[in-house]
Amino acid sequence: MMKRAALVAAVLAWAAGALAGEEGEAKLDVKLARAVVFKDGFCMLVKKATGKVDGAGRAYIEGLPENAILGSFWVVPTKGKLLSMVSRQQIIAKQGKQETEKRLILEFDPKVADGAVEVEVFFLGPGIRWIPTYRVALGEKEADMVMQAEVLNEAEDLPGIPVDLVVGVPSFRFRNLASPLTLTGAIVDPLRRAAPQIMDQSMSNALFTQRAGEVRGERRAPQPAVEGPAVPALPPELGGEQAQDLFVYHVPKLSLRAGERAAVPILSTKVPFRDLYTWDVQLARSGAESLPESGRHASPTRLLKNEVWHQVELANKSAVPWTTGAALVMDGYLPIGQELLTYTSPGGKCQVPLTVAVDVRGTYEESETERIVKAVHFQGYDYAKITKKGTLRVTNYKKKPITLYLACQFGGNAVEASDDGKIAVTDYQAGDWQNVQGHPSLTGHSTIRWELTVEPGATKEVTCRYAFHVRH
Repeated sequence: MMKRAALVAAVLAWAAGALAGEEGEAKLDVKLARAVVFKDGFCMLVKKATGKVDGAGRAYIEGLPENAILGSFWVVPTKGKLLSMVSRQQIIAKQGKQETEKRLILEFDPKVADGAVEVEVFFLGPGIRWIPTYRVALGEKEADMVMQAEVLNEAEDLPGIPVDLVVGVPSFRFRNLASPLTLTGAIVDPLRRAAPQIMDQSMSNALFTQRAGEVRGERRAPQPAVEGPAVPALPPELGGEQAQDLFVYHVPKLSLRAGERAAVPILSTKVPFRDLYTWDVQLARSGAESLPESGRHASPTRLLKNEVWHQVELANKSAVPWTTGAALVMDGYLPIGQELLTYTSPGGKCQVPLTVAVDVRGTYEESETERIVKAVHFQGYDYAKITKKGTLRVTNYKKKPITLYLACQFGGNAVEASDDGKIAVTDYQAGDWQNVQGHPSLTGHSTIRWELTVEPGATKEVTCRYAFHVRH
């Protein structure tokens, strides 16, 4: 047994020596130089490796990236001419134990001056993510906005290096395929393993949509551009840099160990704002509409939504965009709401919902003004044309005037709106109707929008007229 063990040890030692001779003894010193972090949990790590080659022009880097995706693992020489590189996994004897070691063997032109070489190693993989969060403190006419990046690191230690936080997520088609050079069978995402709840949330621009949440619906109205852009109170070293369709916030130095979390201030600026209110009226119509005996003033409609929302509208007068993130809105030390702040370009505006307004109330009613039986004969059926007048009233119980964005949506073709209401008629939508015998070719979907000022204690009334066809 003693002789057999000695023989095995000798073979392993010979194999290790042979491989070391083939690879050379020139080990390059590797240091992490930069990290480029995306909001979806992927990052590009950039490393620099320096040292000297052996007499045959070979050197090696100890260790390989675990999670580099296909086509993203590159070694670029900045000094010396690289001829080839080989990923190798081997069993070596260390202190009497057998260990598996991975190496990247680099072969350079042996004529390199002084034998000194330098390469950049970069690869893309999962492991680091950043999440933007905002604090908006309301004042009289301006708000103090602070944005911070909450960084989650499960990749490797960041030793006080520059970090680029990228707004926008490029398309990485092969993000689920491991590079063969890593000598691993599949991509392993340590961040998803460490924080599954956060990684499953829609927090990136790819997952976070660039519109407000469900609570906002169609409240956003077309906004004029803001004049006179001004640079926010942002340190020069954190200024954003436009790159293709992406935007980058630069953090000049970040020390963060694997497994740690950090919050990094990105910008602080004063933001013009105004209070506004939004009321989305959505109607669904039942089948009783088509019955002549239901009476001229029957109103078989159902109001799907009847909530007036208080929102704050923020104007981006800075030279950098605001990326989508969670926003905490405060009045002094009182938090008055938290919602989604959507991507806002310089010169644009965004609306952040706060709460349902209890002191602004709206009502809707309609009446039939005309009914033409057998108005249209279409595809073997008779259709009646029914014309309606809708009336919307909103009462402001507050002690100051308010600006109200009012949107009314329903099945039918709008033909008239008071108070400069903007009419848009689009294709038929099945959700507008319940048990109604209609036809998509005869009736569309209408949206009417108003921007109104309602004085304190006053009631504002707007009207519209529209028609639709139903089958008897």
